[in-house]
Amino acid sequence: MAIDENGFTYLYDRKGSAVFVFNDQGKYIRKIGRAGSGPGELDGVSEIEVAHHHLYALGSAGMRIHVFDEAGIYKNTLKTPGTLSSLRVNETGLFFARLFDRQSYRIIHFGPDKNILRSFGKENWEKPRFWQNILSYEISPTGDVIVGDSSNYKFFVYSVDGRQKKTITKNIRPIKIPISELNYLKNKNAGLFEIPIYYDPFWLLFVDDEGRIIVNTHIFLAGPEKAFYDLFSPEGKYLSSFSLDYYKKLIWKGNHLYAVSEDYEGFPIVKVFKVRWKTE
Repeated sequence: MAIDENGFTYLYDRKGSAVFVFNDQGKYIRKIGRAGSGPGELDGVSEIEVAHHHLYALGSAGMRIHVFDEAGIYKNTLKTPGTLSSLRVNETGLFFARLFDRQSYRIIHFGPDKNILRSFGKENWEKPRFWQNILSYEISPTGDVIVGDSSNYKFFVYSVDGRQKKTITKNIRPIKIPISELNYLKNKNAGLFEIPIYYDPFWLLFVDDEGRIIVNTHIFLAGPEKAFYDLFSPEGKYLSSFSLDYYKKLIWKGNHLYAVSEDYEGFPIVKVFKVRWKTE
């Protein structure tokens, strides 16, 4: 899912290889792309990003970025520097993404010519852990790159030129994985994954358009259909924690929360909530 500056919602259909556009009232507007491998065709979509009046669709293999204008007209296809996920586009039209390269992940900053300008963070993947968060990151409204280290509950804030500006941390109490769950994982694992003793302290991070940092933690006290979140100010000060129903995707934009769930047939449902933060 992606949301543009007008509040239009973009949803992709992995099976049908297309992107569907809805206006800010939820009315269907258009379909972008079609199945295939030629110009303007999509061979599956793994994720999308909307910026500068363009739609950027990352192919299912993470090796190509298909570019369309806001009217849905195909512009071009860019080759990527490798196998990518978590695509972002900044205010200058340059790209960020998570790159898998030689049994490790890193966040890269690159241009349309696919030359890598710099890297941020690194996490080895030779023997991954169950539930391991793989370098969750976001771009702040000021252009900073925020990279999470979920094993230690740390966030490293970099300027776009690669200079580390600060580290955001929070003291936490580790939560042990229940013995019954550990035994199930060991029987299922067959040595392919490292079995941790504790859950990673967080799963994903988000940044709203005013720079607040919202962290999806691994605290299960809210129940199986709930999720806990920690809230930090743009300066990195911890403010509070709150819980929400569990959703597959969240976007905070323009004092609204866009949340994606699925119906019983697996079709996406987007819920839009008005967000009002108490005075910090």
